Amino acid sequence: MTTGMHNSSHSTGPGLRKEHYPVILGGCVCEQMVRHVIYRFIGLSVRLGSPSQGVHLVNFEQFSLDPRINAGVKSAGYSTPTPIQEKAIPYLLEGRDVLGIAQTGTGKTAAFVLPILQRLTKGKQRKARALIVSPTRELAEQTHQAITQLARQTKIRSVTVYGGVN
Repeated sequence: MTTGMHNSSHSTGPGLRKEHYPVILGGCVCEQMVRHVIYRFIGLSVRLGSPSQGVHLVNFEQFSLDPRINAGVKSAGYSTPTPIQEKAIPYLLEGRDVLGIAQTGTGKTAAFVLPILQRLTKGKQRKARALIVSPTRELAEQTHQAITQLARQTKIRSVTVYGGVN
């Protein structure tokens, strides 16, 4: 796993704030290809560093999530965070933006859903407070299922909306 920060002096894409965005890579991802794709399509010049040598998380309780979310994590069968989760969740819990890239099946959905659920456990209920946009129906449904399972002990609900079906 590699983490890095983009060089904000080259940020020209629409809606990008002038701050550092962590770029988190997990699994066997070609760093040179990632640099090229991010620069070409998003307009960010990326500087990738080496993984932190800090303490590695051994369980999800170390994220200090709401106990109801931790109950959902346990019921989903998760015990140890994957590398993408270990690196992305702390940034996301701080409210920072993250660009995470990892292979299929590495836990990216839980990596971004858990911090959203944590934020939603606080504040007003009974209104839409988060919108997750997915490129395919299948991914939208997968995200919905993950939220349903992880938020089972909370009053947070998820709805999937997509077109092209009767």
